[in-house]
Amino acid sequence: MTVSDPEGRAVFEIDRAALTGYQFETRTGTTLICARCGMYAGVILEEGGNMWSVMNVRGLAVPEFKDRVPEPVVYDGETAATRIARRKAKWTPTELKFIG
Repeated sequence: MTVSDPEGRAVFEIDRAALTGYQFETRTGTTLICARCGMYAGVILEEGGNMWSVMNVRGLAVPEFKDRVPEPVVYDGETAATRIARRKAKWTPTELKFIG
């Protein structure tokens, strides 16, 4: 289950060696994966020096969301341009900080 807040701000702080990125064929986002345990942390979209993200609240054990019920969504037929526009409008402005 992922969450986002377009009015908020997220900062991913991680050791560069502990992060693996993966892009699906559409190349509309980069999935962030822990290189040590394989946990999916979230997805980022980078464009024009800006970054937006959704966060995996279950994998990251964010306690404020432990009782939230998932809301299924379907994006079948969405074009890459539509997907990017939706993500920029609904995802959280984000900064990626490498530590260590």
